Amino acid sequence: MFLVFSFVGDSEIITEIKRGGEVAARPGIVSAARVVYLCRSKRMSDEITYRKATTADAGAIARVQVGSWRASFQGILDQAWLDSFSVELRTEAYAHRLADRRQFYEMLVAEHVGEVIGICDVGAARVADAYGCAAELYSFYLNKSYQRRGIGHRLFRAAAELLVANGRESVYLEVLEVNPYRGFYDKLGGEIVGRGLIDGHGREYATLFYKWADLPRTLHTLTERAC
Repeated sequence: MFLVFSFVGDSEIITEIKRGGEVAARPGIVSAARVVYLCRSKRMSDEITYRKATTADAGAIARVQVGSWRASFQGILDQAWLDSFSVELRTEAYAHRLADRRQFYEMLVAEHVGEVIGICDVGAARVADAYGCAAELYSFYLNKSYQRRGIGHRLFRAAAELLVANGRESVYLEVLEVNPYRGFYDKLGGEIVGRGLIDGHGREYATLFYKWADLPRTLHTLTERAC
């Protein structure tokens, strides 16, 4: 099985499945779409769709974010901080952000049989010097039952390609130092370039800044590994 991720202008990311040399095109696919990459799927028993989110996805996005946050950091962060995350409040925040087009911002979702199971959003940098980067990766969450199947890697590559298509060839990400999934960003080629602190419900937590200085090169490397 092969997966082809394509952009059609500013429309959503779509997938094609190639079987036996023939392309089984999903509805809406345009043959002239620019192919981002083509690689063999190692572990894809089910079809996963990667696309841009809309305001209608706000609730599903919030459920993934809150559920993944609590599952990932249970016993690591103060319970009061974990409990402070509300699906209702996050839904409202995501709906507002997705509707606000005054500055560059995109949310990508990974979807299985109509259910959003992973999210990744990118946008304008929020720190002063931005480590010399053209954009920031705000967050990255994947439901635990879908981890270790290559979905996260493909979602990151889709986000990186979206940034490159928008003329933004570098990106940084701030993560908690106690994040149990930091190794994921190491494997994606991120370089630790700085440290910080954030307030988590009245307590300070150390953070790390990862940087991808050359996204086209990162995409080439990750795609070669996946094929």
